[in-house]
Amino acid sequence: MSLDAVMPEKDCIHFTPGHSFEDIKNSILLFPSISVANVPQLTADLLLHTLPFVRIGTINDDYLHSFVSPIDYVASELRPNGVSYGIELYYCQDQNLTLVQQRAPIIAGLHEEHIAEVIVPLLKQADFKNVILFHLLDAGLVENIFPGTLQVYTQEDQLSKSLEALRISEQGYQLLSSLPEIDAPYMKCLMKSLGEFVNYSILVAFAYEGDNFYDSLNMATKVAHLLDIDVSQWKTPVSWFGVYGDKPVSNAMEDGLYG
Repeated sequence: MSLDAVMPEKDCIHFTPGHSFEDIKNSILLFPSISVANVPQLTADLLLHTLPFVRIGTINDDYLHSFVSPIDYVASELRPNGVSYGIELYYCQDQNLTLVQQRAPIIAGLHEEHIAEVIVPLLKQADFKNVILFHLLDAGLVENIFPGTLQVYTQEDQLSKSLEALRISEQGYQLLSSLPEIDAPYMKCLMKSLGEFVNYSILVAFAYEGDNFYDSLNMATKVAHLLDIDVSQWKTPVSWFGVYGDKPVSNAMEDGLYG
């Protein structure tokens, strides 16, 4: 008897009490890819802390590096109790949006297993109305596109349906059906897997790696426009403080070298 025959199937997600797949069915999923500069994850941060998202579960992290941290929060709000994990699922009932936030990298060489055994089962069971992938490409490696450019790409055979579902026809963004070459193995595998069963669009930012706060704000603003959501001001979490050297230098002796 093979090992697979006796091992139970892994749960792709562990819901918090009171939540289930019924909560997120027919919602739009916002999914940050793993790409240069972590702009997709920073964009997800802005959405999570600005819109009324609630964590409804943790996603299987067997193929990720071990990760746990205090829960991130906005400085003007009370610091919450509890911990955050490597990859989690959030839901915003007001906008019927689901969002995946991944904070830990995939173990080298295991991205195909992670997609096949975790991401694909999650998406199939949730039966999302649409999936919007966030991705970033190095502007220095793409011809005729300026840094700061942001474009939307859809599947060729579902272009008209995607436009109607995402309501982007009045935003004035350029839509192309042919995506520039992506050399990120995770994203290439993800697109190939999702294309077999789900309607997805890709929101791609073109930027250099460095201080990418502006790129994240730009991408988050475009997401809000795509979904017809009015955001007057984006809220940044405390984890952003000091990331790119903007934390004040302390002269207190007790802080030592690592203050």
